[in-house]
Amino acid sequence: MVGQIPLIIFTDLLKRIFGRGPNVKLAGNLTFWISFCFFGQPIAALAYFFAWQHKFGVGSRPQWPAMGTAGVY
Repeated sequence: MVGQIPLIIFTDLLKRIFGRGPNVKLAGNLTFWISFCFFGQPIAALAYFFAWQHKFGVGSRPQWPAMGTAGVY
C-alpha cells in the first residue's frame, strides 16, 4: 500500500505531461500492473517465506548442543 504513493505521483506526472484522456488511463493501468507483477508479488512471496522461516526455523542454522553436553541430545 505504501508503494502506491509513488505510483500516484507518477500517474499524476503522466497526466500533466500528456494531458487527460484514455491513453493516460492506459499508462496508469500499465504502470500498476507492471509494478505489481515485478515488485508486489515477489516481495509478498519473500516476506511470507522469511516469516515462515522465522516461525518454524526449518532449514536455519543447526542447533548445536550446549557446552558440556556433547553427545547428549
